[in-house]
Amino acid sequence: PPGASIAILVPYSAWEGGYGYAYSRASYLLPGKQVIPLLRLGQDTFDGANLARADYVVCWGGVPAVAGFARVWQTTGGMLLRRSK
Repeated sequence: PPGASIAILVPYSAWEGGYGYAYSRASYLLPGKQVIPLLRLGQDTFDGANLARADYVVCWGGVPAVAGFARVWQTTGGMLLRRSK
């Protein structure tokens, strides 16, 4: 929905190795949403506080389980998760 906060989960664990590009590109693909990185900006470490701010998690390149989120939609290449209530 408009204004939703969406965390981005992609198969890149380095900011300069692909995650930063995917994160910046996501804002073009998700207009009207707040895009949240799961890596610390400019670093290569997971930021759990950012996950706590997310209403949704978009996963590309895998279908992981994310605690506190339920699957809404899935394909072989990715999935959309919504925060469980």
